Amino acid sequence: MKNKTLLVSIIIVNFNGKKWLEGCLASIKKQTYSKLEVIIVDNNSTDTSVTFIKKKYPEFKIVLNNDNVGFAQGNNLGVEVATGDVYFLLNNDTILCEDDLIEKTIKFVKKNPKIGVLQPKICLLNNPDKIDLCGSFWTPTTMLYHYGCFQDEHDPLFNKNFPVFTCKGAAMFIRKECVEEVGLFDPDFWCYYEETDFCHRVWSVGYECWYFSETKMLHSNGGTSLGFQNDFIQFHNFKNKLRSFIKNFSGFHRVSVLFRFTLTTVFFAVMSLVIQKPKNIKAIFSAYVWNIKKLYSDRNTKRTVIKNKIPAKVTKNPGLQYYIDLVRDLKLHTYDADI
Repeated sequence: MKNKTLLVSIIIVNFNGKKWLEGCLASIKKQTYSKLEVIIVDNNSTDTSVTFIKKKYPEFKIVLNNDNVGFAQGNNLGVEVATGDVYFLLNNDTILCEDDLIEKTIKFVKKNPKIGVLQPKICLLNNPDKIDLCGSFWTPTTMLYHYGCFQDEHDPLFNKNFPVFTCKGAAMFIRKECVEEVGLFDPDFWCYYEETDFCHRVWSVGYECWYFSETKMLHSNGGTSLGFQNDFIQFHNFKNKLRSFIKNFSGFHRVSVLFRFTLTTVFFAVMSLVIQKPKNIKAIFSAYVWNIKKLYSDRNTKRTVIKNKIPAKVTKNPGLQYYIDLVRDLKLHTYDADI
């Protein structure tokens, strides 16, 4: 693979995102890496997205869905028609602000065969000197530690390459072999936590997930999901986390994780009352009900249990202040709310 020119399949899931696509697709066209294919999966948009793509970028492939199948299944459908050696999952509300971003990333991936998933440095579109996310770490509470959020992108802490538990789904380079071995996203997830569930499975088969600081891109930070109600977001967030833990842990370790997760949901429910978001409590309850029904429907389904514990090098304990800030951000609705 070191001497082979890898084909990169860029996969973009779109729903009424024409205003974002203009900047995103233009930045893709400027890339210096020559071996690219671009696949746009449109989730039944009602704006002029499809017309715009066909007119201005006729060389790009378009997958047209009759319904909004969500982010997870949308990417799965994109991978089904992709022919690349590396998949680059990219949100439509992003801009590749370096013309050689893909070229530098692929060189790094080829030099590091253990890396299965990689994300570049993602900064905020409306504040390019501030970081959106450098990936996330696992914590003993089961909440994710979103590393680098809203921090100075010039800080040396964020200008080195390092492994993370999960990369951000807004921009993920994925080796084809990883998808062949563990699949991509769980279609039941629709949106939220799908990339973390996937990265968990990637770690379990011996590949690693990394943050790559040597390239930079911009992201609007939830630009395509601002129309979602917060309780809708939290239903999918908690539903998918619970589903992922049930699938990806076994034995005593599963019991321990589920117990700690339940404690976090109680904390979240109490805080939702404090910040006057009572609908979130119903969302949590619905998430548990959904998973109970799913367990019953899957009772005769064989599944592969991931027995590996999460590596210590991608686990951190950020301290109490971090969780206080999570609640603050939830109240202000300034983040994608994936806790």
